[in-house]
Amino acid sequence: MTIKTQGGKVVTKDGKVSCECCEVECCMYPAQALADGEYSASDLPDNVTVNGASFSLSGTGYGNTTNGVILEGNVWAKYTNGVRSSRPCLIQGGVEDEFADSYTMSGGPLSFSVTVTRVSLCIWRGEDGCGNMAYLVYGDDSSLPFAGTDYEWSVALPFYDPTLVCENIAGRTVNGKENQNTPAGVYESTPGQPLGQTITVS
Repeated sequence: MTIKTQGGKVVTKDGKVSCECCEVECCMYPAQALADGEYSASDLPDNVTVNGASFSLSGTGYGNTTNGVILEGNVWAKYTNGVRSSRPCLIQGGVEDEFADSYTMSGGPLSFSVTVTRVSLCIWRGEDGCGNMAYLVYGDDSSLPFAGTDYEWSVALPFYDPTLVCENIAGRTVNGKENQNTPAGVYESTPGQPLGQTITVS
């Protein structure tokens, strides 16, 4: 497939960000953290694509030692026709997630809805009707914008006051969710935030 460089990222001809040929910009589902119990096997994606073939999660791996990717010790071991290589991150070098290119974030007191589109490996971003940016993020460290807890999905968007329209921004709320195997699901508001919003990503 023809690729082109755009803003320092490798992009496929259909406009999608390709993570196979470029440097890993974040570490999605790191092996060491899984080995250390910082997240569990149930938080891993249900399916990944390895060298173009889709595999379902079984234990802490996908496929087998002929073709697949498996947690071995504190690394992800990727097998291609029986040849082993290792890496620190699950989604890297020929292993791709099967998450959607775009999601709809909806909810809050104003029943808002905003579409976020993938802009990099761990970040989906979109603009609401008032010109404010909303984010869906897989947080592997605090360097990502509005990232929540490490190794967890979070959403970030403006506070919405139900009595106002567009002149209603009072900062941002960051919400997290229980299951980490997919970006989709229900994100509860962080305790103590003044305008709590339950957000659904679908």
